[in-house]
Amino acid sequence: MLTSASLYFMLPVIGLVLAVTLAAIAIREPMARGAGSGAIGFLLVFFAGAIDVQRGALPFAVAALVVPLQWAALLFMMRGFLARHNRSIRWHFAGPGVGFALLIHGWFYFGQPDFTLRVLNSNLGSAIILSVTAWRHRDLTARMLDRVIYGLLASNAIFFGLLATSAARMISSGGQIDHWVGSQPMMVTYIGTTLMGLVAALAFVVAIGMDLVEHHHRSSRSDPLTGLGNRRALDAQVDAQANGAQLYGAALMIDLDHFKAVNDKHGHDGGDAVLRAVGQALQAK
Repeated sequence: MLTSASLYFMLPVIGLVLAVTLAAIAIREPMARGAGSGAIGFLLVFFAGAIDVQRGALPFAVAALVVPLQWAALLFMMRGFLARHNRSIRWHFAGPGVGFALLIHGWFYFGQPDFTLRVLNSNLGSAIILSVTAWRHRDLTARMLDRVIYGLLASNAIFFGLLATSAARMISSGGQIDHWVGSQPMMVTYIGTTLMGLVAALAFVVAIGMDLVEHHHRSSRSDPLTGLGNRRALDAQVDAQANGAQLYGAALMIDLDHFKAVNDKHGHDGGDAVLRAVGQALQAK
């Protein structure tokens, strides 16, 4: 049976496996947007989980790093999610919130230790990071997998918000936070949030794989210098038209006047620049 205790031990291992996988992809495929950030994020998950598992045997100051490492891991992973679509985290929204949460975390760890308020602050900080990312991701849902990722991000943000709300109610009612942390509703919520996070992580890895397949598919049908369709793209268009697809396009033969003179005067780099400019002009039409 899956319990929170087993998840404590599973998370570091899963984080390390995903970190190594994404790092290998980032090194081998420079076009894999977001893989590098994701690898750093999951590596931080490994360190945070490893410290959390050994929390009782470690110095107090080291144990205090768990929550900041978890937030840093979330930030890098969210950066990876958005990088796939050439977007970034809105730091003027997320930065002040996370910075303030870090100050509160430090104060209630070292200044005036309070476990109850640390639990509240930890979940609230996670909810802020996920909410900002989900908002930035809201219109990037053309593909089914992106819709799944968006739904998981939004659901996790809601769950962390609910955990923070529950902690706040516990504080206001004067209840014992230790009893709440070990309660069945809290454990169900925690396990559900963790599992959704793992599914989102796997969806992220699959999405990067699909991005690479799509990139290589486009590259195989386009000229690397101009970006225009090549012979393979033309053959695919002709075959699709022959099979009844309603496509619109044309094959153009263009003669650039005095192109040899450009090459002779400015070298091949100058000629390549002209060809790129022509390709951009044709694609803009």
